Amino acid sequence: MHWLLWPVLPRWEWPVVEHKDKRTITFEEYQKIIEREKNPEMNAYLRLLWNIDGSQTAGAGLRRTRAFG
Repeated sequence: MHWLLWPVLPRWEWPVVEHKDKRTITFEEYQKIIEREKNPEMNAYLRLLWNIDGSQTAGAGLRRTRAFG
């Protein structure tokens, strides 16, 4: 069972990770997404993300809270 302790590939044989450039969607792309989305809740969520300039990760962290009592 010692084989579980050693890596399958030594570190020097790992493939090089190449990250692609990131970009935001354009207003035209946003309009197409909004037009196609028929679920009103998802449509409102997408509009909220666009208006607060939020990413998908930031949107996933949104929580509903009680404002008063």
